[in-house]
Amino acid sequence: MRWDRFHAHAHTCTFYSTVFTSTLSLDALPHSQRERLVKHFQAVFAFDIKTPDGRRVQHTLDLKHGLGSVFGDAAETPDTTLVIDEHSFADLVRGRQNGRDLFMDHKLRVRGSMTLAMKLDKIFQQFRQQSKL
Repeated sequence: MRWDRFHAHAHTCTFYSTVFTSTLSLDALPHSQRERLVKHFQAVFAFDIKTPDGRRVQHTLDLKHGLGSVFGDAAETPDTTLVIDEHSFADLVRGRQNGRDLFMDHKLRVRGSMTLAMKLDKIFQQFRQQSKL
């Protein structure tokens, strides 16, 4: 891999990791709220984000095990996988767009449980509220 492509790849992965983990920081949530999220959702969400140059960046939100976790890799067995482009992903986690509208506009594809995917807006909203405190 050429250096300029490697550098661009590293920058892109860092950007998505920062957006994803800063918005979905489980560590910022109180212990009791993390327990409620895991108990309520019991799901692993995988995000397959397509960059403008065609690469894929994957992240996982695990609300099934322990107190939940967020990590920058693909889940082995997600309950729901969301395939989305980078701009739509940023709009989704920041609350500028909701999942239903992105899905209807064909900017979001769902593999797995559609019911779980529809709950993501509520999850993102809880994280955004906590990060503003």
